[in-house]
Amino acid sequence: MQYKDLYEGDNYVYLVLEYAEGGELFHKIRNGVSEPEARTLFTQLLKAVNYLHNQSIAHRDLKPENILLDSQGNIKISDFGLARFDANHMQSLCGTPHYVAPEVIRLGLGNSTVTGYGKEVDMWSLGVSLYHMLTGHLPFTESERMALFAKIEKGEYEFPQQLWGSISEDSRDLVKKLLDIHPKTRLTAKQALRHPWITHGGTPAGSYPSGVSGAIPGTSGGIPVIVSTHSGGSSGSGISRPLQTSQLSNRKRTSEMVLCSTMNSDSSIGMKGPYEQVTMTTAVGQPQQPPQPQQPQEEYAAGRKKMRHIRMSTVL
Repeated sequence: MQYKDLYEGDNYVYLVLEYAEGGELFHKIRNGVSEPEARTLFTQLLKAVNYLHNQSIAHRDLKPENILLDSQGNIKISDFGLARFDANHMQSLCGTPHYVAPEVIRLGLGNSTVTGYGKEVDMWSLGVSLYHMLTGHLPFTESERMALFAKIEKGEYEFPQQLWGSISEDSRDLVKKLLDIHPKTRLTAKQALRHPWITHGGTPAGSYPSGVSGAIPGTSGGIPVIVSTHSGGSSGSGISRPLQTSQLSNRKRTSEMVLCSTMNSDSSIGMKGPYEQVTMTTAVGQPQQPPQPQQPQEEYAAGRKKMRHIRMSTVL
């Protein structure tokens, strides 16, 4: 997203970003996304992540809730609170449970063969997001947190016929190569942009067996608004495959519980701080509610006149 301005108050710093009129990609998925539309959105997303990775930046919390849409339906990646420069050997246990990569889980469980992870974690999250976009469901679902992590670590997911019967085989192949439990053989953003589903539109769906394991290794316009790191927006329009909104809403609340511990072991661009509406927990610990802000909107309204205006000299 493009920075417009920045204001500093007595207790808060306010970022003015471009207006994402289309809201969250998550809301668009709730309405249903066709395969051609998913391809267009995912291609944009791959290009954006490829740019970040070329700058040695890892986002570390990619998910539909953090992907916004402008009035033309173009994607905007938001919420860089867990992002990091020089993303080659990270050790923080960060991410959203349903989207977190296996190597992060192995590190959190004390696997002696894992000493860190790289920007490949973003590609795993994109694989989960693509599965979600195409079907309206998540590949890994468990009510108990450690059972969920066990499935993710082993790459245990399926392509049930009732969800994937009308979706191209090339799209499944791309999902499998992104949800590769081995980060060294997982597709990069550059490689994914050359995948047949992206470049040729995908082969027609055929007879595809249910219960296939995913553990197979594979080769704007608008007026700017004041926003917080926890981004929101209006629902985007979509087509095809109506979803069970109550189930998705429960999933969204669950996924917003963010893993984050041992943050002192690497230098993040930023981290989820005490003024955000999130829950912080370790992989095996109990959720702990962070301190809540004291009326930031009231401070902004009352103190805008005395705020010091800071011009942004650079744009990320």
